[in-house]
Amino acid sequence: GTLNKVLLLFQAAFWEESEGRRDFWGVASQSAAQRGEAFQFWNMKRCTGQPMLLALHAGRAARLAGSREQAQTAAVRATVRALAAIFGEENVPEPIATLVTRWEHEPFSRGVYSHIAVGASTADYKALSAPLWDERLLWAGEATSWEHPATVAGAYITGLREAGRLSCRLLREAVIDQRKR
Repeated sequence: GTLNKVLLLFQAAFWEESEGRRDFWGVASQSAAQRGEAFQFWNMKRCTGQPMLLALHAGRAARLAGSREQAQTAAVRATVRALAAIFGEENVPEPIATLVTRWEHEPFSRGVYSHIAVGASTADYKALSAPLWDERLLWAGEATSWEHPATVAGAYITGLREAGRLSCRLLREAVIDQRKR
């Protein structure tokens, strides 16, 4: 499915009054039509020093029609609307800057991330990550991480996993070569 991010910069971190310095929080949509709109917010202030929120939009809510500018405006409006539903309209100022991803138009990923299908299990992740051809073809990426699927952390961790697997293989081959001499 598609997952887009909406980054909002504000004059001040208005959300900290009720949410505190919490790193992230999630919200349930008001209706089925709004499902996937701004369902999770990340407080970016601690890591950027700026009063910033990052909202996630998924599925239908992430695939907005129209020009890039129209889709970005719609995504920002939906995010501000979700914040107003949480904190009250009078407490949510207009953002002073915004940034919206449009991963579905990115030519290499086409906006997809892995998801767990109905009936799937950790065995599916293990099968997908299994090396092939005597460990000459290795698989990494968030889709091979049953502990952290659909995340950058999952992609990174599995890259480390496969780098370790490759290092062990190369060491074994070096030891075998040494013994043959």
